[in-house]
Amino acid sequence: MAAVVGVAHRVLIIALLSLLIGVRAPNAQTPDQVARWTKLNHAAMQAYRDGQYNDGITAAEQALALARQAFGPRDPNTLASMNNLAWLYNTNGLIR
Repeated sequence: MAAVVGVAHRVLIIALLSLLIGVRAPNAQTPDQVARWTKLNHAAMQAYRDGQYNDGITAAEQALALARQAFGPRDPNTLASMNNLAWLYNTNGLIR
């Protein structure tokens, strides 16, 4: 019985580690990507505050593309980029 429990624990640990590695590996980002994404997001929000919506949309689209590639589709940074772009689209009358 103890041997079966030990094997079950090892299998569970290996499965969990495989999931963690599989989730993180494709979206491993470099410090340069994080810095570029941050800069693009700040530029998009500054353009919004300045009323330069088209410039903001361009920066937000670039930030979203980079976030998808660097962080993955469900990362909070990617979702924040989507939200920022949607906000700019809405402000510019592109979403009804």
